[in-house]
Amino acid sequence: MTSMMAKYKERIPHETRNILEAMSEPTRQGLAMMLAERGEFSFNELLQAARPINASTLNHHLKVLMKAGLVRNYY
Repeated sequence: MTSMMAKYKERIPHETRNILEAMSEPTRQGLAMMLAERGEFSFNELLQAARPINASTLNHHLKVLMKAGLVRNYY
């Protein structure tokens, strides 16, 4: 028998689920707010602003936000 929660989770559109999952982590919430407020950051600028996060962790969080369509990478 399918749980009630699984039944409703299946009904959430894939894009919406990606956004909700990306924004469920407080660090990504903060990064999204910083980007929304300022607009653009280079990776190094964002790394400095997001201290004490290291480059590898920041890269991971940005990939999750990009996958959800919440940020873009211009290079």
